Amino acid sequence: MCKKILSIASIICTISCSSTQEKRNKAAYIEEFKMVYFKACLQNSFDNEAIKQLNHIDRSGMTEPILGTDVYPMIDSLAKTTAAKVYKRSDENGEIAEGSEGKHVYSECLAAYRSKWLDSIANAAYKKQNRIWKEYLRRSQ
Repeated sequence: MCKKILSIASIICTISCSSTQEKRNKAAYIEEFKMVYFKACLQNSFDNEAIKQLNHIDRSGMTEPILGTDVYPMIDSLAKTTAAKVYKRSDENGEIAEGSEGKHVYSECLAAYRSKWLDSIANAAYKKQNRIWKEYLRRSQ
């Protein structure tokens, strides 16, 4: 009886721990996805060497590539879409309020970074990558 309780407790602990670890992995993946997006958004919007240098020396995010190589071109494409919005920013009448002319890079990139739109894309990318990881692990055993 005692052995059954211990084995059941062990199984529950294993499931709980792996579930907690998977939540951490997902959170790290999504945060890294969004950080890479934000840096790409700034770089595509400003398009100058200073931003490229700042992005290069900034150590925000993961030190190891966790996203997978196929994700980076997609993120860059999304960032270019946001950068294009920066240039089209104006009010309904096509006029810009005095003092607000020019590019609104930070507000556009930050709004996208915080958006449900980017969260849903990052979640979908995580699910796809997670399926690949699990399949790889299954085949390697």
